[in-house]
Amino acid sequence: MKRILQMIRKEFRQIFRDPPMLGIIFLVPIVQLFILSYAITTDVKHIKLNIIDHDNSYISREIIRAFAQTERFDLVDHRSDISSIDDNMQAWKSQITLVIPENFSKELKRNLKPQIFVAVDGVDGNTAGIALGYAQSILLNFGAEIQLKKARIAPTKDIHLVEMEERMWYN
Repeated sequence: MKRILQMIRKEFRQIFRDPPMLGIIFLVPIVQLFILSYAITTDVKHIKLNIIDHDNSYISREIIRAFAQTERFDLVDHRSDISSIDDNMQAWKSQITLVIPENFSKELKRNLKPQIFVAVDGVDGNTAGIALGYAQSILLNFGAEIQLKKARIAPTKDIHLVEMEERMWYN
């Protein structure tokens, strides 16, 4: 223990002997802390979104509008060709694709639990996870709004909110 205390004293003498060293040790980290706290953000914005809408109904357009109104997603493509998903992702034209199936709104009105397919490019795992979280949040909020509207029209005990099921595909 005595050796460690002697070494600490020696180091403090050395630091206080050289005034520029004081600035390097104490001032530079404080300046970096203030500058980097404003420069670094973990928000992911402007994710390239591709939408394939086979339903083309009022509800599907409302879902698209919910995605387009956020600054998180940029709608880059809106078509009905499902074969373009891989090509767009490989060419970096889209990072996430939302596929709304045929008869989605009819199945939703009949409480048949229709499914929406969300494909996320997993090359950048962090961005993919965050994008999937944003998409889930938008879809869950949309599902909750739909269920609240249904409950106002015809109150029932059997209200099911949107369920998210995540499947990882490799290679």
